[in-house]
Amino acid sequence: MTAENVIVDDSPSAKSMASWSKGIKHELGFWKHWLAARAGGTGILKSD
Repeated sequence: MTAENVIVDDSPSAKSMASWSKGIKHELGFWKHWLAARAGGTGILKSD
């Protein structure tokens, strides 16, 4: 999704809200996987 799409799609319709929510979930999923990979690779968050 590009910045142009976000700007054009900020009308308060159900469709744009669903699109926005989907984007947020995608971002959270990305960071969750990134943090898990970082933790697994460095061992910072391991109990041992």
